[in-house]
Amino acid sequence: MKTSVALLACILLTIAGCGGSGLSVGGAVSYDGKPVDNGSIGFVAAGGGTTYGADIKGGKWNRKLPPGSYDVSIVDNTKKQLDKPYVNDIGQTVETETVTTIPDCYNVNSTLKVDIEPGKKVYDFLLAVPDNTENVVE
Repeated sequence: MKTSVALLACILLTIAGCGGSGLSVGGAVSYDGKPVDNGSIGFVAAGGGTTYGADIKGGKWNRKLPPGSYDVSIVDNTKKQLDKPYVNDIGQTVETETVTTIPDCYNVNSTLKVDIEPGKKVYDFLLAVPDNTENVVE
């Protein structure tokens, strides 16, 4: 799980810097009623097209996106204290690791979708605990 989350986060951060033209859009991201403080959101054009990403800071995201339909994935970057710190390959003591507390159904196995439309600027992703399938994209 740690490897797949780290890989997804790296991919999202790599593409997050890709600017370009499009509509200036953004919104809120929450999980279980709480804002996602630090994370990433990814958008893949429907049909496997271009991929875009943005950072989530303080429960908010924004970027320019071309109009269209997108598959969406969301991860948070939560620091977790290790039970047993260790010394890494370069001699540094590692006491924490970065994990996502957002379930796979919103990232590596996401079914989230959004249609970016001219005239609409705010797209909120209000994610529920997986037992509750009432996820809202506004």
